[in-house]
Amino acid sequence: VYGTEWSFGCCNDGPYGSGIFCVPPKGCDAHVFRESVAMGETTMSKRQVDNLIDQLAREWHGSSYDLLRHNCCHFSDDFCKRLGVDPVPTWVLSLAGVGAMLRSAVRLGAGAVGGAAFAVYEGAAYAVENMPAGRRSSAPEPLAAGPPQEQGQGPKSSPLACQ
Repeated sequence: VYGTEWSFGCCNDGPYGSGIFCVPPKGCDAHVFRESVAMGETTMSKRQVDNLIDQLAREWHGSSYDLLRHNCCHFSDDFCKRLGVDPVPTWVLSLAGVGAMLRSAVRLGAGAVGGAAFAVYEGAAYAVENMPAGRRSSAPEPLAAGPPQEQGQGPKSSPLACQ
């Protein structure tokens, strides 16, 4: 958005420290860039986007990060909706959703495992059916030990530092 990529991650800046950070597009060292997905163009001005980021920073605390239920993909979906562009594709959130269902079932105990296995199977089938065709046949590459070969600029510590 306006030449800046925004994301969300875990941070230890107290219970109200924002987990929102920015990097140059495709430059987040914490992720391996695969492809750009066009979400549309916002009608918001840069100033309105800056105000939105300030609002999101008060809502998306780094201490609230949860790999399966409150992660960078969920942030991106919320951000896109508030920008007035398309939401993130279903396949982006599907894996975390299936993992969250499995975690919930495990917490219910061994008696729920049969039902959970079916729910995970159904969730995975839905995710695969709704995944773009080109993704079904290509497994992601394993993450290399150590830093990525092409490193971008690391995340800034505060959303305000990005502006």
